[in-house]
Amino acid sequence: MALLQVKPLAMLLGGDFMAKMNALHPNVRWVGVGGDAMKKAGLTSLFDIKRLSVMGLVEVVKHLPDLLLATKEIFRCVFADTTLIFFCWY
Repeated sequence: MALLQVKPLAMLLGGDFMAKMNALHPNVRWVGVGGDAMKKAGLTSLFDIKRLSVMGLVEVVKHLPDLLLATKEIFRCVFADTTLIFFCWY
């Protein structure tokens, strides 16, 4: 399953969701972008969440090339595997 969480509460909810899914289906492979709670539950992170943590118009514009590259990397990973499910909470 692929997960993308960018807000702290969503990352906590994502970690809780993953832990519960792991209890039901221990062979789930988690791939995506998330924080510590999700990594603790078994997430293999595509890259550090701080890479997407920019706020304000100037910062977004300044980091736009890397943000677009990160988006491309996420979609490439998610759509390269036909057996996964994609979740995104904001």
